Amino acid sequence: MRNWRGTAAMRSAEAGVPRTMPAEPPFHLLINPRHGVPGIVVLPEGAFRRARAEIAGWPGRAPVAARSLDDWAKRLGIAALHVEEGGRDGDAASYGVLRLLVTELARRGVAAAAKAAELESGRFAEATRGITVVGAGDEALPVALAAARFGARCVVVLRPGYEGALRDAIAVSGAMIRTHASDEGDGLRHAAEVAAAEGWFIVSARSWTGQTELPRDMMQAQRLAAAETLDALPHPPSHVFVRAGAGGTKAAAFSVALRARHGIDSRLVVVEPAHASGLLVCAKHGGEPIGQPDDFAAATPDLLAWQELGRASFAFAALDEAAARGRGLPGGADLTLSALSVVAADSDARTRLGLRAGSRVLLAAD
Repeated sequence: MRNWRGTAAMRSAEAGVPRTMPAEPPFHLLINPRHGVPGIVVLPEGAFRRARAEIAGWPGRAPVAARSLDDWAKRLGIAALHVEEGGRDGDAASYGVLRLLVTELARRGVAAAAKAAELESGRFAEATRGITVVGAGDEALPVALAAARFGARCVVVLRPGYEGALRDAIAVSGAMIRTHASDEGDGLRHAAEVAAAEGWFIVSARSWTGQTELPRDMMQAQRLAAAETLDALPHPPSHVFVRAGAGGTKAAAFSVALRARHGIDSRLVVVEPAHASGLLVCAKHGGEPIGQPDDFAAATPDLLAWQELGRASFAFAALDEAAARGRGLPGGADLTLSALSVVAADSDARTRLGLRAGSRVLLAAD
C-alpha cells in the first residue's frame, strides 16, 4: 500500500473531498462528531432474547464464525485481524416471515402463538396459504425460501436484469415473479405499493414511516449473527469495520451487538461504497437525514439504522467499490479490508481512529 502522509490530505478527506492517488481508490474518512450521544433504544433486549431463543434452536443451524487473517494483520501493523464467516441473510428473512405469520394467525383467531415447527409441519397450512408475503431485490430469494418453509404464498418483485440462477431459484421455491421497470433502488418502493394495493405483506429489513416493527424483528436476527461473530473471537475487538449497504440495517444491528458486549471500548467504523455513501453524508451534515424518509434508494440511510449508527458509529468511511474487489474475502469484506488498508498506511488516519500495533480488528461484511 502507498503511504499517504500529511494532515492536509486527511482534512480534505474529512471534508468529503476524495483523495485520488495512483493505484489507490478515492477515499473519504469522517470521525463522527455525534459519537456517544444518547439516543433511543432501536433493538430492545427482550425482543432480542426472543429472536435468539427461536433462531438458535433451528435444526441444522450453526453459529456464525470468524476467520483469522494473520498475514494481513502483520502486513497492516496490528495485533490481530479477523473476518466474519458466513452471513445469515436467510435467518433475517425466515424470522421476519415467521413473526409476521405468528402475528397474523393470532389476529385472525387461528392460533394464539403458533410455533415454527407447527408452521413447517403444515398444521396451519389452510390459513397460511391465504397470507401473501412480498419480497424485492436482494431480499427476494430469502423471502421466497422463508415463505415456502412456513407455508405462506409469496410474490417477489424484480427488475428485468434479475435473470439466470437467481430467477430460477425463486421460481423453484414456488414464488410468483412480477417484473417492474422502475429505476427506484431495488424495487422495494414498487413492491411496497403492490403489497398495499393487494392487501399483502411486505417483508424487508428496511424500515419507513408506518413500517418499523417487522424490520426490527429482522434486524434482531441480524444482531444475533453479529453477536455470534463477536463470541467467536479470542479477544474483544478494538475496532470493527463493518460494511453498510441497503440503508445500513446490518451495520446497525452489528452496532447494537457490539455495544451490548463491549460498550464504547470497541470502535465501530462504518464503510460504504463511494457511490452510495449516504450514512457518511448524513453524518457530515450534522446528522440530518438525506433524501426523503421513505426513499428506498441504496444511498439513503434507513430510518431505524440511522437512529443507531448516527450516534454509535465512531467513524464513517467510503471508497470506490470496484477498486476494492479481488481480495477473495466473504461477501462485502473486500471493501472493509481495503478501507482498513488505506487507514493503516496513513499515520494521521491511524491516530484519528486509534489504530495501534496492539489493535485487534474485525471485518464484517454486509
